[in-house]
Amino acid sequence: AALRPDCHIIAFEPIPAAQALLRRNVEENGITNVEIIDAAVGNHSGHINFDDNGPWSTALGSNAIISKIVRLDDLRLDRPAFIKVDVEGLEPDVLDGGRQLIAESRPLMLVEFNSGTLILHHYDPLAFAAAIWLTFDVLDVLHSEISQAIPTDALAFVHTNIMQHGCVTDLLLRPKGPIPDFKSMVRNLNGDGQ
Repeated sequence: AALRPDCHIIAFEPIPAAQALLRRNVEENGITNVEIIDAAVGNHSGHINFDDNGPWSTALGSNAIISKIVRLDDLRLDRPAFIKVDVEGLEPDVLDGGRQLIAESRPLMLVEFNSGTLILHHYDPLAFAAAIWLTFDVLDVLHSEISQAIPTDALAFVHTNIMQHGCVTDLLLRPKGPIPDFKSMVRNLNGDGQ
């Protein structure tokens, strides 16, 4: 935000303690081009439950924090040039809830891929990686902000993600075209389709 005052930045944050820190950071640094929305982003609108674990809070079904959740496709956003998604294993939900916006805008995207948190949410990391490789041009693979060689396929990527990167890798992506629906993007590890 400080480096690009010409850009309008929208930050979504569902956890009240993190919202307060974000607002304080923006205010103390005199940043005027950031809009903060007190909500999570996902594949439905309404409310979502989070555990209350500070910066490590996750949407694992506890009732400690109840937050608003929105879909990107339901918001009236101008065509974004860049979208960053880091939602602790619910990245497939964000992509599903923004299918139309992402396909129409074709923004550059930085998406966290965390095999461990995907599994916690009953998502198959290999199926999600395969959907990414089919749906997006993978422009860069980053681990600890260091560019890595781009694996040629989803299986090689997931192997490296788990074995060499401790399950956490960032992907720089550009959509190729339509975004598949949520059910085709990841398989439920419970086998019940939920």
